[in-house]
Amino acid sequence: MTNFNNNNKNTNISFKSFSNLRIDVETTYIWKKRKFKTGFIYYTGSKDLIEKLEKLLNESFKLNKIKKFLLINNRNSSVIIQTGSSFLAFTSFSRDHPIFFRIYKSKLLISNSIKKIIRKSESYNNDSLLEFALSGYCLGNKTLINGIHSIGPANIIWGDSNSLNISKYFSYHKTLSKNNKKSFKDYFYTINNIIDDSINYIIENSNDKTIYVPLSGGLDSRLIIAKFHEKKYKNIKSFSYGLKNNSDALIAKKVADHLDVKWDYIWFDKAKFRKLYFSEFKKKYDNFSDHLSCIPNYAEIFFLNSLKEKKYFSKNPILVNGQSGDFNTGLHIPKILFDQDRKDKDKNLFWVLEAIRKKHFCLWLQDDLKLNNFKINEKIKNSLDVELLEYPLSDIYENWEYRERQSKFVVNGQRAYEFLNFDWFLPLWDSEFVKFWTTVPLELRYKQNLYKRYLLNWNYKDIFEIINDDVTAFTGYKNIGIMALSFSLNFLVNKEIKQKIINISDYFSRYGFQYQFFSFFEFLKKRKKVKNAVGMHVRRWLQDKILLDKVYIN
Repeated sequence: MTNFNNNNKNTNISFKSFSNLRIDVETTYIWKKRKFKTGFIYYTGSKDLIEKLEKLLNESFKLNKIKKFLLINNRNSSVIIQTGSSFLAFTSFSRDHPIFFRIYKSKLLISNSIKKIIRKSESYNNDSLLEFALSGYCLGNKTLINGIHSIGPANIIWGDSNSLNISKYFSYHKTLSKNNKKSFKDYFYTINNIIDDSINYIIENSNDKTIYVPLSGGLDSRLIIAKFHEKKYKNIKSFSYGLKNNSDALIAKKVADHLDVKWDYIWFDKAKFRKLYFSEFKKKYDNFSDHLSCIPNYAEIFFLNSLKEKKYFSKNPILVNGQSGDFNTGLHIPKILFDQDRKDKDKNLFWVLEAIRKKHFCLWLQDDLKLNNFKINEKIKNSLDVELLEYPLSDIYENWEYRERQSKFVVNGQRAYEFLNFDWFLPLWDSEFVKFWTTVPLELRYKQNLYKRYLLNWNYKDIFEIINDDVTAFTGYKNIGIMALSFSLNFLVNKEIKQKIINISDYFSRYGFQYQFFSFFEFLKKRKKVKNAVGMHVRRWLQDKILLDKVYIN
């Protein structure tokens, strides 16, 4: 029997003993089951990883050896292994396929689906409910259900019938040594080789299927489609969606035309999509994707489903997007933390808490929930990685966003592909790409300085130099009109009233379709209570689950 030795000194969570182990995995086209000499492996992602794992599983090995193996080899896999009463499970760097566990009546239950381990009568976690309302997801290992936990990104869980332990094999923070200064040429070739390797991996595993790239006006999706074009991959298509004539779509069309790649566009069908939003289809998607821990992405599933109904996709399509490229390359580093780190004064955690609260913890206006900043900051403080409190403030912040928003809210958008039985890849979540950016100095990561320089130097077919249009909230005459209105209001009303008036224009902006699932009247009624459209969707989700009142009471 495989022996999973515990030599980890920094175990994050430890539970009391339990007498029985039950692993209940829902096998789909994503999750597969494989028998080996001493047990079973349930897995997603790379077969190569599983084959290498099998060799290790036939011998006794230490936890540090497993961690080192995963750090080097785990590209995109989540795995659950059972050998008799022993078990080991781990998630990928992006936590793209979550794993859940609980102890129930002295039994340890592990599953890839929270629905498999939930019981008829459950109590809700009040702290998680409030966190979900404010951010759109539960913090840490929590779910909305008391006693049910999830495994975080690049986490490993192991044990037997007597113990359960959780640790991480990768932590998102700078690992830069003092003597690790490189030339731009070195950085260029490293970045290029990593991206090439990731794209080649996708091509090798595509079996010549048609690859679809959701193309926006940003840099990341442009990089991906340009790399496929550079590799001369023939079965490549692109598409965009949103309100008619939005700037994202206009820029995307220019990119596709420049590369001579087929591009299609689907605009927001208000009547059709609003009907879907209040239908059984949405309820089924909620049940599939929310994991009782994160708000689903509604826009993408409705647009993709509409394309599927029109028979736009070929048989067994593969979708490849540039998710989280902006985060990994440094765009999300708050200016205040960058400035504080450069001052090199005594670290003040207050700035980190404020940066997180203002950006991620404010979907509802706090007056509506009668909360104050201190209470919210305390919740955030409790969710920070205590092992990083002595690190630079920007490291603490990015580590938090990596573990919480990116690996939960952002990556959860991939459930839309799976719900429609589409395969997918996230090349800018490739483990080597993620690890590389944690070695880059803060100055080169801030505002994507190194990344943008790389793109302009690579500049495949001049695609980053010729097409340099800015993505705007409005296009054409609408943009001119809104700018004129904003300027005029400076002389007519105070800042608070001006902001309220400008907020109304969100309904018709670049991301206005996110609001247009609701009537304009409901939008006007709720807009003053939420920061953005996600806030309205969270309120609706809680209302549908009959949990809205619980949040207010809490």
